[in-house]
Amino acid sequence: MRMTRRGIFCACLLTFSFFIIGCSNPNVTMANYQRIESGMSRADVVGIMGKPDDEDSGGGGIAGFAATGTKLEWKSGGRKIIVTLVDDRVLVTLKKGF
Repeated sequence: MRMTRRGIFCACLLTFSFFIIGCSNPNVTMANYQRIESGMSRADVVGIMGKPDDEDSGGGGIAGFAATGTKLEWKSGGRKIIVTLVDDRVLVTLKKGF
């Protein structure tokens, strides 16, 4: 069976489309970033953003106080939203690529 150029082009385009769709997170928007507030709970953030694409947890202390920190990250193309939680409350938010 011989594939035409048009068939090859369509197959490549379809494959590329699935790759792009798989790598994008529709929740990584400026509007959602602006909804995240300092002191917000982890559950509230996940309710806005959905399940994080990456999560990194660590323990230790901040200024002599015992605390547990977690960094949550959502990605879409070149854009990222990063939220740092201490004791499951938002401490810092960061956006990249907007």
